[in-house]
Amino acid sequence: MSVKRTVVTLLLLLTMTGAASAAEPSWYWLMQDKSGNQIYIDNNNVHKTSSLSVIWIKEVYPSGRYMLSQFRIYRNGILDWLFATIRDSQGHYVSEFHPGAKYQHTTIVPGSIFEVLYYACYGASVSNNYR
Repeated sequence: MSVKRTVVTLLLLLTMTGAASAAEPSWYWLMQDKSGNQIYIDNNNVHKTSSLSVIWIKEVYPSGRYMLSQFRIYRNGILDWLFATIRDSQGHYVSEFHPGAKYQHTTIVPGSIFEVLYYACYGASVSNNYR
């Protein structure tokens, strides 16, 4: 087998492995906020270590439009909002944004929606896990 063919085969295998690594979402309902938005977490795509979790949430507005957001939640009560995309009620792309510095290394406030996310990741109130 030639070197060129080997490299192409390896690249193809790596590409296919990357595409298969993200599981189909499985949305688990967490809560309804004061505005009537329904909040879900994707159970199939939670990536967790002993010190942090990376999760996707889906916030569905009463109009049917929804926002998909990715968060990094640290066990010590800190949160990073990494990415968000907004879709219309049929799932078509509307916009996306990167929340930036405003939501990087944010302390999770007890009683907030972010504490609900923390509880979903660690099974405890954020106030029980501060150092």
